[in-house]
Amino acid sequence: MFLERGHEDSRPGVIWTEADGWCWFFGAIDHCVDELVGWHTGKIGDRWAALEPLRQGVRHVFGRFAKDVARGLRIRGDWEPQCIPMRGSTR
Repeated sequence: MFLERGHEDSRPGVIWTEADGWCWFFGAIDHCVDELVGWHTGKIGDRWAALEPLRQGVRHVFGRFAKDVARGLRIRGDWEPQCIPMRGSTR
């Protein structure tokens, strides 16, 4: 079970697991075909953890991860998921 009642966090991408406690979730989506091409969960939510789904996605789409293999690939960051209500946001 991932989420328990009473375990809420307002940070996007942070989930509660019974086994590990608070964890971060990162995903890479190919929006042209709406396909999840890479995902990563971990106890540390830093920039290196956020890059892992991109590495997986490049391997998935281009067959390998190496220098210049995905030259021209454009990446867009979603800072706030659309499905999570923005608490206290003024936007």
